[in-house]
Amino acid sequence: MFHLWQTNFKKKYPSFDNFLQTVKLTLRDWKNDTDFIYALKYFTWTLGININILTFTKCRHIFNCSFHSDCSLIIYKFQNSFMKIFNNPNLKSINFFFYKNNLFQLNTSSHHLHPYLINQLLFENLIFNNTLITIADLLLIINQTFTGSFPFSIKIFTSYSFVSTRCTTQITNNFIGDYQSSQSDETVWIFLNPWLDPNKFSMCLLSMDQKTKLTFSKKNFFSTVHVNEGTKIADIKNQQLNEQATILNQEYCICEHPLTQIVHSKLKNLNTKHLASPMDQKYFLLENLGKSHIQKI
Repeated sequence: MFHLWQTNFKKKYPSFDNFLQTVKLTLRDWKNDTDFIYALKYFTWTLGININILTFTKCRHIFNCSFHSDCSLIIYKFQNSFMKIFNNPNLKSINFFFYKNNLFQLNTSSHHLHPYLINQLLFENLIFNNTLITIADLLLIINQTFTGSFPFSIKIFTSYSFVSTRCTTQITNNFIGDYQSSQSDETVWIFLNPWLDPNKFSMCLLSMDQKTKLTFSKKNFFSTVHVNEGTKIADIKNQQLNEQATILNQEYCICEHPLTQIVHSKLKNLNTKHLASPMDQKYFLLENLGKSHIQKI
């Protein structure tokens, strides 16, 4: 975080603390066991930046390479396809290379690199049942602005980190585009692989069961939980705590509770970013929600 601030955000945020508060949003402590990829996903959305982390893998692990045993391939350890798909002129791209447990920042000339996001050969265009499918078609489908037609349905997928075609669950969890054809029940499954250049993509066909049913929702694009949300009490493997699970395992964090949202506009008008003390917070909630609501929360 300090490196990101020092190299890319020092002009926008005069102090490192200002930069941290933009990401943290609340005074609660961050979880120490937050997954690395999960945290990066959150940072890219919050800061509006295109972070790419690359690394090496052996070619034989992906394509059964018959060349020298040391032949390597560049793959994504992390990237955010959505930051590239919904690109804007102010999008900031920051590229790192992960090697021997260290991160090295790459310069802007690294855009010529084409890291793999899946263990398949990639193409800029595909022909399926004698019909041409282009990257431009896929981007229009994802943006829900496609006005053309295909004689088959199209489902589009991506990933935040390198994935094998055998990891069908991880692939289907990143279902980003859906075109339904009225001409046929046939469906083509396509995986979208971004380049480092945020305006370029490649793709490949996936071999998936035609009977697989998936529900598409564009809201899933932006689904991410704040990194400092803790583990539910019911999930903690401690018998003594589990006895209290029905009491402590509330449906909402207090910040996300529907009743809290009612007074959210009042919070925006406060002169200070946070109420001074827990007692001040209690009085504020009592005043705006009432004692009965506080007990429910």
